[in-house]
Amino acid sequence: MKLDVIYDPTEDDIAKVTTGLRSYNLPFLEHIPSETFVCLLKEQNIVLAGCVARLFGQWIKIEYVWVDDASRGKGIGGKLLEELENVGRQKGCKRALVDTLSFQALPFYQKQGYVKQMSLEDYPVDDMQLHFLTKSLV
Repeated sequence: MKLDVIYDPTEDDIAKVTTGLRSYNLPFLEHIPSETFVCLLKEQNIVLAGCVARLFGQWIKIEYVWVDDASRGKGIGGKLLEELENVGRQKGCKRALVDTLSFQALPFYQKQGYVKQMSLEDYPVDDMQLHFLTKSLV
């Protein structure tokens, strides 16, 4: 038996692990609905803001929220969250989950009704934190 540590893995190296894990998980998770979607806000076909979320059973996991610097402070982020939460409700989601680093958007999510559940201190380095927040959609 030989253990290799690969610091610059190929897509095939990564696929060997992810395919194996997905195969193991399948009997436990295959009946749970799951899909990814994107909301984009455009002006004259230029994307000013967007979000990526994953519906997973009764949860919606917000993966990414981005608003162009020039468009910040205009309520666009709140509108994006509202829209993705509405999509989640339509698909049967009862709760939403998001994580954010300390320099990102903790106050923004709290203003939108998200409640901090947990924080990891010194993540990914000293003096930063990773916060996990949830919101009830019902």
